[in-house]
Amino acid sequence: CNGAKYSPANIARWKRAVSGLENMQAIDGDVPKQQNVYDCGLYVLEFLLFLLRQPDQLSTLGLTSHQSWFDQSIITHRRVQMRQLVSRLLDEGRSTGQTDVSILLRDQALRAAVREALTSEPPATESAPAWEDNVPWHPPKPKARPVGPQPPV
Repeated sequence: CNGAKYSPANIARWKRAVSGLENMQAIDGDVPKQQNVYDCGLYVLEFLLFLLRQPDQLSTLGLTSHQSWFDQSIITHRRVQMRQLVSRLLDEGRSTGQTDVSILLRDQALRAAVREALTSEPPATESAPAWEDNVPWHPPKPKARPVGPQPPV
């Protein structure tokens, strides 16, 4: 048992570190929201990329509408870019026998591909397929089960 871990000094330090947290409130910001069940990670990534490019916007979060930050076409584009990047990294890893991505990224061409995948935007003419663009996801309807005894399979 490590008694020093729960010493009065450590407990006091932890309490000081979190003082005020009980007064924090959650904000439901007016930000772009995902319209399907599979883009959540891409939305998190796009929010981070946006705030890294425009850090002054962080202080306005929750105070104004941020719907203009990005839209589904950017998310669709980023998904395609990420899929291609992962595939390229996988192919490179297989061809070299290297499983450590940090070592793979020593290659300048691969680093450039990562940078491009994280910073590119869709061309003005590119648009998401109609089934993805601004259409909320709905779960599939369950198939009707036959009533009565079923023949053996």
